[in-house]
Amino acid sequence: MAQFIAPVATITTRVWGTKATLLIGITLQTAALLGASWASQIWQLFLSQALCFGFGMGMQFSATVGIIPQWFTRRRSLANGIATAGSGIGGLIYSLVTSALIQRLGIGWAFRILAIVSAAACGFAALIVRDRNKAIGAIQIAFHTELLKRPEFLLTLAWGAFSVLGYVALLFSIPGYGSSVGLTPSQGSILGAMFNLGGGLGRPVIGHVSDIFGRLNTALVCTFLAGLFSLVIWIFAKSFGVLIFFALICGPVAATFTTTVAPVAAEVVGLQLLPSALSIFWLSSVTPSTFAEPIALWLRTDKSTNFLHAQIFVGFMFMGACICLLLVRAWKISDVEMARDGRDPINPGAKTEDHNHAVARAEVEKNRNREDAAMDYLIRFSTQHESFRLAEIEALTQLVNNTQNNAVVASFISHSIQAKAIYEVWGRCGDGDYESLHGDVRARSQHLWPRYQDHGVSFKFSIDSYFGKRSTTEQRDIINQFAYFGFQGKVDMKNPQQEWCILEEWDKQPRRIILGRKIASSRRHLVEKHDLKKRPYISTTSMDAELALITATLALASPGKLFLDPFCGTGGFMVAAAELGAVVLGSDIDGRSFRGKGGQGVERGVGRNMKLYGIDALFGDCLTSDLTNTPFRSIGRVRWLDGIISDIPYGVREGLKVLGRRQPAKVEGEQDNGSSLVKEPHMIGGVLAHTLPGYIAPKKPYSFSQLLVDILDFAARTLVDGGRLAFWMPTANENEEGEQEATVRPSHSLLKFKHECVQPFNKWSRRLLVYERIAGELDDDTAHERDAAQKPLVNGTSADELNPFRRRYFQSFAKEPNG
Repeated sequence: MAQFIAPVATITTRVWGTKATLLIGITLQTAALLGASWASQIWQLFLSQALCFGFGMGMQFSATVGIIPQWFTRRRSLANGIATAGSGIGGLIYSLVTSALIQRLGIGWAFRILAIVSAAACGFAALIVRDRNKAIGAIQIAFHTELLKRPEFLLTLAWGAFSVLGYVALLFSIPGYGSSVGLTPSQGSILGAMFNLGGGLGRPVIGHVSDIFGRLNTALVCTFLAGLFSLVIWIFAKSFGVLIFFALICGPVAATFTTTVAPVAAEVVGLQLLPSALSIFWLSSVTPSTFAEPIALWLRTDKSTNFLHAQIFVGFMFMGACICLLLVRAWKISDVEMARDGRDPINPGAKTEDHNHAVARAEVEKNRNREDAAMDYLIRFSTQHESFRLAEIEALTQLVNNTQNNAVVASFISHSIQAKAIYEVWGRCGDGDYESLHGDVRARSQHLWPRYQDHGVSFKFSIDSYFGKRSTTEQRDIINQFAYFGFQGKVDMKNPQQEWCILEEWDKQPRRIILGRKIASSRRHLVEKHDLKKRPYISTTSMDAELALITATLALASPGKLFLDPFCGTGGFMVAAAELGAVVLGSDIDGRSFRGKGGQGVERGVGRNMKLYGIDALFGDCLTSDLTNTPFRSIGRVRWLDGIISDIPYGVREGLKVLGRRQPAKVEGEQDNGSSLVKEPHMIGGVLAHTLPGYIAPKKPYSFSQLLVDILDFAARTLVDGGRLAFWMPTANENEEGEQEATVRPSHSLLKFKHECVQPFNKWSRRLLVYERIAGELDDDTAHERDAAQKPLVNGTSADELNPFRRRYFQSFAKEPNG
């Protein structure tokens, strides 16, 4: 009756939960014991002890037998063995206590005391027991017909049926066999007690051994030994000592089924289907457990060989069980090998998931082939500079071949500055419900689990809550919900081989949840490495290290390329490009900015920063020049730069300047047209002034709009095909009337506009503009002339007249925050 009620217990557990099922069982069990205490007729005992007690015990057993494997992975069989040892040792104590109570108080009070004690003990256990059915996504179907279509499960059922036939027949035959060979009834009872004692003490040992050598392997060997001991020792045992020895060594291995059924079933069908599988196990055990003893009695017909046929029957039942389990083990080996190769154990020509989870997956999504679809990936960005993300992704696709392969994906993200890491999506849900997440995890990723279940694969789980916070206890409880992955390796929080992250997006409560396996980290650590506070040479206008690195990334800085910053200042952009592997050059109208105070070269200025980061080998040099009068301008049609990056001067503090005099010197006899440069060299002590140390070249005002045209023209003349120009440009967000003002981007016929990324302040912003040299276009003098003809005409001579942004800055929003 206890086994027959298993399907009902499975249903009540699914509908009402484990505690409710246990309370129903405890109520029935208590009522059965109390009813038996007042029974006076046989039908009353049958109703109370056979039906009511059997149903009550079955409800409790079926509801709890699958709980322990849910909480253990590496020591699952040991834990299950310790628990099942209670049935052996507890049964021995129960019988002794019951016998003493009957002798002292009578059978009526013995039943009543047992009812009170069992209700108290089982009730306390029911209150504190915790299952993980929801966490593992347990599928609790009373009679799961899909399992009966799996040959390996049918073989496991046969192992259980043969084991039960052998165990029950052996258990009830040992005391009678002792009497048949001349032992006293008391000695026969001792044999039965020793058999139970051996089973109780041996179950934890068998559980521990199975965790070390494998659950299927241990169950197979123990089942074989039970048959071997029955055929080799029991048949020939005639003395009390030998029979005691047989009872002690055969007790543990004969009870292998009860010790290992849950762990073995979990190996065959998975944790999700374990409750449904056990329900079928107990139901299928009703027939063999009911008829095992009658069969053994029927076989004892010949008085001269009283127990021989029964002994042979027991031995061969265990051997039959061993053969069934041997076939299950062969299936498991094939299943693991096929899963490792990415093949379906049912259809070896196809690629699919581990067959252990095939039925569970079918319950979630029967018609979806996840193996044929590429995995999705999630990039976890930092919370800053949102408008820069798509631009960086586009740049990374140019730096790395854009294919969905984990090695390529890892290389892809390893070039990123804004991202933190990239994850292979194992599951996602948009309603913040973890049950929905677990269902999607099983649908998406069950075929991947076996790859990481090896004992040698260390792992780590973490939680990333965006706009939310979890306590340590909450995090631990959430992480424990994923124990159904079955990972056997060591948890390593510092340096794991594999890492999974639960990413939560909050809006007072979790709104969206994603589980991802970390593929690789980005190089965002460079932001901390290049923190300006740690840099020996900076100025008040040095660009933020993160933005400098992003700029170099969008310009596709990488090893083997040559980059230039024509407004290098203290060299922040050169440092960023060199850090990413490019060879760098720089220039500035004021050589003091890159040389440093009192410097004759760059060793006290930009060179100090390069040496600090160990990238001085990639630093070419810096020279003093402006953008229009620079030796970096190519001669003829030769284009040689892979990238130009810069934070162009805004002209706010002192106005924009370009090399030249406001009033060029006149040469005697020559008419001045107002545009000539100095024709007469400037001498100091008979030495050319510009050759002396510390020489500062004369400068004249420069139009900001002219600067924009000149830098695009310079890029068109010097960038190779596909080379990029990336520079920062300040803009006002409002016009002089306070209205939103659209930004007009400069353009050039030989440069393709790629990206515009905005860093807003209050009433002004600075924008990172990225252009790409049109591939395959040749330098065309007419194109340059046409672009030159489009240069805006700016009238005036003062800094405000030549720079509208400077005028707006001081007139309207110079005192605004961040201004």
